[in-house]
Amino acid sequence: MLDIDNLVNKLIQKGLTISAAESFTGGLLADSFVKVSGASKTFLGSVVAYNKDIKYKVLGVSEEILQKYGVISQETALDMAKQAKKLFNSNIGISTTGVAGPDLQDNRSVGEIYIGLVSDNYEKTFYYKIDSSSEAIKDAPIKNARQFIRQTGVDKAMEIVYNYISGQN
Repeated sequence: MLDIDNLVNKLIQKGLTISAAESFTGGLLADSFVKVSGASKTFLGSVVAYNKDIKYKVLGVSEEILQKYGVISQETALDMAKQAKKLFNSNIGISTTGVAGPDLQDNRSVGEIYIGLVSDNYEKTFYYKIDSSSEAIKDAPIKNARQFIRQTGVDKAMEIVYNYISGQN
């Protein structure tokens, strides 16, 4: 697992700013950044857009994208990242959307997540399926299983950003 201090320091060293648009991670991504001393030099902010209307009205995600692809899709993840970058005027926008459970959402199963990453010259979405049938999740209380999925989404997002700024994406 990536050490968030390393990511923050690398962003600072490169003189890059980052902002986030979160859905299923519910602010955990922002929380991970702000726990690091000095993060204010690189982390500009986050919008937790847990609701479809907030994604559209506050964050500015295209209504057409939300209608056509749903709130949990690569298209929505990409537009969320674009809108975060634009809203905060940051170098990098990162987004998370997915299903933490316990129920299906938008015809997506528990553990499906999309992460969007946008910079001035880069746009990409990443898809992960966290195996909700694994023993670690299956035997956990619902609250713990949801937390595991949410934290995994944050860890993946941090890893994606680190790999991007290290030239590995």
